[in-house]
Amino acid sequence: AGTDFKAEGPIFETALYNILGRIIDPADGNRTLRQIWEEKQYRMAGLGSGSDFVAFLDLAGTSSLDMSFVGAPFPYHSCYDNFDWMDRFGDPGFHYHKALAQIWALLILDMADRPLLPFDFNVYAREISKYVTQLEKYIRDKKAPVDVKPLREAAREFVKSAKMFEAWGDAWTKAVTEAGGYESSAMALERMGHNTRMANFETDLLDLEGGGLPTRPQFHHTIFAPDLWDNYKPAYFPAVKDAVDAGEWGVAKTAVGRAAERLGRAGWGLVH
Repeated sequence: AGTDFKAEGPIFETALYNILGRIIDPADGNRTLRQIWEEKQYRMAGLGSGSDFVAFLDLAGTSSLDMSFVGAPFPYHSCYDNFDWMDRFGDPGFHYHKALAQIWALLILDMADRPLLPFDFNVYAREISKYVTQLEKYIRDKKAPVDVKPLREAAREFVKSAKMFEAWGDAWTKAVTEAGGYESSAMALERMGHNTRMANFETDLLDLEGGGLPTRPQFHHTIFAPDLWDNYKPAYFPAVKDAVDAGEWGVAKTAVGRAAERLGRAGWGLVH
């Protein structure tokens, strides 16, 4: 409940931005949600926990998105968390419910109608590079003897792979547009392969061979997991962070290498 729109899941950022440009903010009435996001310089954060997407992203490796309107604290999971409270205090008139339903509906239609899945790997690569920088600072602040150089290099290579991958999509769009909407059979097969690689990318980030996080084996994603001590916050490169928190430097170094290997393999799979 609230009036401030929030979304998590950076791979969907560009697609969501396009949708937000079509939704009027219920409180303003004159500006779109995209205009408000641009004014506040919002960016989509990584996914944390506390919602149903955890099983899809962290266990099954399915690209996920979480969206909501947030605001002041409300009687979450209490006897007052009911329809009457929402109708009288949380969202009188259910205007924000309507806006959120419009966002979901338009996003679903957009994804179903596009020949190319509207995932943005340039944005994802940008955010992963930030996660590596944040992890490096965290390790430095903890004075841990752990070098993230392999992970930094893997993130740098992923930026290059993402640019190559997105360039193919741009070239496909240009070719089909110039041909008056015509797509050859050979190009259609390439496009389907392109979409398949997009769909498989998140799964390729799962560390299935390693059995998941050392202390939390139910979580397999290399980059995302709920924070060990606050399940509503995301932990980036959680195997590394958990090991650093425990003072297990050898485990942390191994986790850095495994994360770099998984990221490198996933990036390679995008362009090969």
